[in-house]
Amino acid sequence: MKFLQKSSIALIILLPLLLTNCEKDNQTVSLWYLESKCGPAPWDAYVDFGKPTLVVDAVEQYLANDLSITEVEITYKFEASVAEQCEACSCKSGNVVEVLVNEEHVEALEEVGFEVRK
Repeated sequence: MKFLQKSSIALIILLPLLLTNCEKDNQTVSLWYLESKCGPAPWDAYVDFGKPTLVVDAVEQYLANDLSITEVEITYKFEASVAEQCEACSCKSGNVVEVLVNEEHVEALEEVGFEVRK
């Protein structure tokens, strides 16, 4: 009987710790890359400018081949709120690549110009 009580107490203490650790392993982070009007993007090498190439496909190839990130959700959209009303190459176009990745990839993505979306 005492063994069962001790086992139950140990289980009550350890179970929340185990579940918390499992949740931390699977946390995802949303990052975005704000494209400039004419500046190069890291995935340009995967765009065939002679053929229509979806930006999402080019980003997916870049992440897999250059950064070894394969588990990712990618969206590409226009957001007027970040578009800059100027024509210089450094101006933000409003085109945004957003990725949802495991938190372990955040540093590598920040190094190539992605920012954590807040």
